[in-house]
Amino acid sequence: MDYSSNLKWQKSHPDMKLSYNLDYNRHSIWEIPALGGGASDLPFYVQEIGLTIAYKDYYVYRENLESYLLTFTRSGSITVEYNGHTTQAPAGTFGWFDCKRPHTYYTTKGTHEVEVYFIHLYGAGVEKYAQYFKKLSVTGCIEISDSTGVTSYFKKLISLYRPDARTELTDYSACSLLSMLCLTVLEQAAAHQTQTVSGYIVEIKRFLEEHFSERVDLDFLSRQFFLSKSYIQRQFKRYVGMSPSDFVSQLRIAQAKLLLRTTDSSVGLIGASVGMPDASYFIYAFRRAEGVTPLEYRRMWEYSSGK
Repeated sequence: MDYSSNLKWQKSHPDMKLSYNLDYNRHSIWEIPALGGGASDLPFYVQEIGLTIAYKDYYVYRENLESYLLTFTRSGSITVEYNGHTTQAPAGTFGWFDCKRPHTYYTTKGTHEVEVYFIHLYGAGVEKYAQYFKKLSVTGCIEISDSTGVTSYFKKLISLYRPDARTELTDYSACSLLSMLCLTVLEQAAAHQTQTVSGYIVEIKRFLEEHFSERVDLDFLSRQFFLSKSYIQRQFKRYVGMSPSDFVSQLRIAQAKLLLRTTDSSVGLIGASVGMPDASYFIYAFRRAEGVTPLEYRRMWEYSSGK
């Protein structure tokens, strides 16, 4: 365990607020790896990692720390205060918190012992994952159905940072495992949300996927599904992550890219076939989405019809 890196970390965040009562078992695991060899340049890297075996008076409050905290309750229960919500996180609950935001976690009242895996991580690749998780869980907590799979990632990561196990590849291995852990959690969170999605939104999404090349707007969807335009717009963005019009645009551009790479049809004809008959607008929309014109995109892939 290298405490010197932790001292530097604390010094580099003078605005951090921290208070705690570390009422935990001495057999808890707490590794603070030194960030040498360019580890902090990786998309994901570990700042601290371990397994806390806490008792009834365990408590931590923190804010203004440039870090993301991942937790997984192995047994017992902790209570989390985050984003204006107070949530109990019993065994099988995964937590993902932005440590710049105020957050508190402590042993749930009536619980005498709790075991919680934790990882403080950062890196250029983390923020997008964290933003997506936030869309799926404003409380920062979700119940994990495949607890065994998530637990295995924490165990593997902890084993990597044992003092006698570290090698030149440790940080790279950890980066890969962290990305897989984050992806696994996002997939489970998304699957859980899908189960609660309004049936109307599922139908509208399927309808748009089948009719994206046709003229479909909010007025049409409102008449087709007997719902108000504001409801469709709000609920679709909530569950799909974008407006119906943006979703249709993505479908059209994706199909246009396929046709540009696999056919020798003209740009105008391709635009019309995906629902954008105005060639000028099609070129504008394609360039806005891809950064190049349709013709430039085709040339990048050097498509040849073989004629």
